[in-house]
Amino acid sequence: MDNKLPRLGYRRRSPTKIEMRRASLFNASLLLMTIACVAMLIRRNRSQTRPDSHVSTTTPILQFTKFAETNGVPIAQLTLTNTTNRPIYFAGYGSHRPLQTWERNVSDQWIECDYEWCGTGRSNYSLAPQDSIVIDTALREYRTPEMPDDPPLSAFTTPMRVVLYYGFAEDDIQHPIFGEPFQAGSRQGGEQ
Repeated sequence: MDNKLPRLGYRRRSPTKIEMRRASLFNASLLLMTIACVAMLIRRNRSQTRPDSHVSTTTPILQFTKFAETNGVPIAQLTLTNTTNRPIYFAGYGSHRPLQTWERNVSDQWIECDYEWCGTGRSNYSLAPQDSIVIDTALREYRTPEMPDDPPLSAFTTPMRVVLYYGFAEDDIQHPIFGEPFQAGSRQGGEQ
């Protein structure tokens, strides 16, 4: 018995008209799908870089509302709005008292002033999609060494902001929300 395999001949043939149409339709379909995908990516990219991008659906928003006084202490009121489609979680001392970090703008650099973090009485809270809470922040936390112990509102002329941390799960509270900057003497928020 001969162990040689028979030689198979292969002759190239020209494609039929039907095979050419099928290949053309396949290539046209592939081209249309590619164009559609590129258009979707461009549209998504444009929506993320619009001038009104401060209205976000992927991160919560922390906006300055107004200045006020509580027991003679000047405060800034801010509104935290969950613009996402999922609940967010934050740590704090109540559903309207999240842990806060305060920053002051010095020479176009944001510098941490202080923070309100202590383990005693701290719990995790959630904010449902599209819900808002009003947060009070005492301005004395932004005090500089040259200011008196209880400075009046007019002393806070340097831009300030609040930083909060949130997460989409109770064990993932690590994402910062940088609040809208505010300062006394500015026209932000109306009341002063």
